[in-house]
Amino acid sequence: MKYLGLVIIALLLNGSNAFSADSLITDSEGIRIVYHTNSKTYSIWNKLQDTHMKKLKYVQRIANYYQVLSAKNKIFYINDKGHQVYEVEDYFFVCGTVPHYELEILQQDGFHIVMTDETFYDGGNRIPAEEVHRVSTDEADSLMFMNGMQKMNYTSNYNVGGQSSIQPNTIVMMKDGKYSFLSEPSMQYDEFIFTYYGHIVTVNDNLQGFATIIEPKFKKVSNFVYSLAAVEYPNGKKGYIDLKGNEYPF
Repeated sequence: MKYLGLVIIALLLNGSNAFSADSLITDSEGIRIVYHTNSKTYSIWNKLQDTHMKKLKYVQRIANYYQVLSAKNKIFYINDKGHQVYEVEDYFFVCGTVPHYELEILQQDGFHIVMTDETFYDGGNRIPAEEVHRVSTDEADSLMFMNGMQKMNYTSNYNVGGQSSIQPNTIVMMKDGKYSFLSEPSMQYDEFIFTYYGHIVTVNDNLQGFATIIEPKFKKVSNFVYSLAAVEYPNGKKGYIDLKGNEYPF
């Protein structure tokens, strides 16, 4: 009896450890999503259809859906009721009654001067634009914003949904043909590609990465679709990365 009690206690402890290795992501009317820490995979139970998807590589909430990367490297989307689709036209509701900003870079007396002006609440432009940065032309040949230009407009709704990796008031500087950020000038790159809204592609030695997400290591990167971007490795293999820089090769 004594030994049986010890066995039961051991089983309970093991069960507790196994349970603690799982994290409940959501438990709605239609689905239950669990993250398995030990295997770094997800499981989704469709309660309405009584189906179970296992070993999913990635699950992330995006507005009214979850974006999912399957074990077979297929991206699909599922809502709270378990309905699964491969394409969505999802959107975020935002309020327009927020600050609107106009940014501009001026050249004056050997300096690049970064100006910012709030234009929504100051509709009559009673408050003049404010100087926020002044950089000597000895320090930088040119400055630009995250769109690769000297002018940029944005609102406080800019990163609703958390899809962007670059803040809208980020300052890019170029010196002697090298690109860097004003906040971190010592980290230099051969090229910045401003093609993808909300992200800057960084290039070194003909390899690509994403600023603030992952250093250049890919032969090619594609734009993010919500929280995942397709990438190609130098050896020709392909995969995805997420907004935190986690890699999902296949």
